[in-house]
Amino acid sequence: MTHALHHLLVGPPRHGVTRYAQLLVTALDVPDRQVVRIERRVGRADLPGLLACLPARAPVHTHVTDHLFGSTPEEALDVLRGLARGRRLGVTLHDLPQASDGAPWARRQACYAGVARACSAVVVSSEHERDLLREAMTAVPGDGGLDPSGAIDGSGDVRVVPLATARQETPPAGGGLRAVSTGRRDVAVLGFVYPGKGHGEVLDALQGLPDDVGLRVLGGASPGHDDVVRELRRRGELLQRRVHVDGWVDDADLVALMHQVAVPVFAPRHVSASGSLAAWVAAGRRPVATRSRYAVEVEDRDPGSLLLVHDDPQALARGVRAALADPGSTWTTGAGRTPDPVGAAEATFTEPVA
Repeated sequence: MTHALHHLLVGPPRHGVTRYAQLLVTALDVPDRQVVRIERRVGRADLPGLLACLPARAPVHTHVTDHLFGSTPEEALDVLRGLARGRRLGVTLHDLPQASDGAPWARRQACYAGVARACSAVVVSSEHERDLLREAMTAVPGDGGLDPSGAIDGSGDVRVVPLATARQETPPAGGGLRAVSTGRRDVAVLGFVYPGKGHGEVLDALQGLPDDVGLRVLGGASPGHDDVVRELRRRGELLQRRVHVDGWVDDADLVALMHQVAVPVFAPRHVSASGSLAAWVAAGRRPVATRSRYAVEVEDRDPGSLLLVHDDPQALARGVRAALADPGSTWTTGAGRTPDPVGAAEATFTEPVA
């Protein structure tokens, strides 16, 4: 007997990973009876309740970043191993561990390697993430390992399914000229504010520009990182540069704001795959993007979607200046990937074999 694939959505509704999981479930029109939503972080104490919510033999797919499944990487690994025991569990992994994690790097590698080995199918959102997972599994010995193609011996395999975004409206006529005509120009970073997102680097890149140019943050502080917003505002005052932080922006208003800014920028110090970058492209904007393994992958996959610059302060500043001088260069036709085929690929990958 074949059981229907169930989807486990864990985390606060505004969390980026949870929102992405919901986007795909909605695109696939998954019946509510096959979706279990837990609108908070879970941990070991929740495992019996989670198992009780899921049909005993049904395959399950869930989107994973370690801090949504435990207060430590070790707890998250225990929870996900418990969910995988005795059933086919597919996961889409997010926020893959990398050296810029600092002290938690090795512990997070052990968590992600253990989860991958416990699961029947693993999805990541970029070739860069698959490389990071391979590095984690090489660093952490276990009963399985990645072969050069990305398959996990004795378990499942790894599929790269690039991030999707909700369908966006067509960019307004005139492109960036609309933003310049408002009397002030915003250089904007999209998404939650947290260490390593690149806000400070973008603010520094505005030095020497005309007074009408300011930093716009289309988003608010990630939980626990209000201090990053306070420091950003303090630095703006010291530099006598306007800094505007919008806080949470509803989806209905976000695209209009993305169309109004003069220059979109993507300059994170730490990235494995980025919903913010996908959203810029889907909205028809071509952001100035510092070169990284992930940014190069996005540009190779969708040529012309980014304005790539070298990953150094001078190159970022030159890129912002060039985009301000040529507003039309920051607009595209809005390529991106819509959720229907992405969700279908993910679901097909984790469905049971009849």
